[in-house]
Amino acid sequence: MTKDTAKTDTVKHVYEAGEGRKTILAFVFIVLLPFLASLPVMIFMRGFNGLWRDAASAIVLAILFGVWMLFLLVNVMSSFRTRVVIDDEKVKFSVPRWRGPSPDVRYIKDTVELKDIEAVETRGEIYQAVNVPVMMRATVLKLKDGRQHLLGYVNENSPDPALPYPEIGRVIADRAGVPFVDKGRVDAGHHARAMLKGPPDWDARPLSEGAYHDYQRDNQWAMLGLAFLLFGLAGVGLFADLYRSGWFSSVVPG
Repeated sequence: MTKDTAKTDTVKHVYEAGEGRKTILAFVFIVLLPFLASLPVMIFMRGFNGLWRDAASAIVLAILFGVWMLFLLVNVMSSFRTRVVIDDEKVKFSVPRWRGPSPDVRYIKDTVELKDIEAVETRGEIYQAVNVPVMMRATVLKLKDGRQHLLGYVNENSPDPALPYPEIGRVIADRAGVPFVDKGRVDAGHHARAMLKGPPDWDARPLSEGAYHDYQRDNQWAMLGLAFLLFGLAGVGLFADLYRSGWFSSVVPG
């Protein structure tokens, strides 16, 4: 079971992943790492023995599994390195360099004095992932010298309890005595584009309420459809296994 922490006392707030999450993610990655390392050997041996079809399927498996392991590695790094500390005078943070809503393997470590903060702003960003709209929310520190620090993203439908960036932004705004501004929601385009070029400009025009509700409806239908698809595939697989085992012929006498 994962345990997340948001330790609070009279002096400071500390937001970071709990020891349970760190341990589980690291353990899963270490357990799966030998299998990832064995895939090139598997591909080579199948090709060496002339099993080209099996080698091709192993290559596809290696690519898919490699992408998934990279995603897991990014989350392992995030659980160990992401941290935000707020006290009465400053904000100290270690957060990923974000490519749109996706964390990078590189990190930003900085300390910002509360007196240097002009405002804390948040906005919703709607990304298309395989034509499914995903509702994300970003939180940014705006400094008096014109710089901005993007703290991070949360999924609006399932925020991370360990690093709830909008909540963190409100705490910072309260401590600094500056406004906490919601800039609405913007259409951020495709997820892949954001990974290459970044999110839309921070001052981009927000969506109308009607357009946002259309995206929200599409997201709900997409999630419902995906759930039915998964249940359907599981049912088809169960039916096929029972048919091959001869279960139907034993239950229904011929």
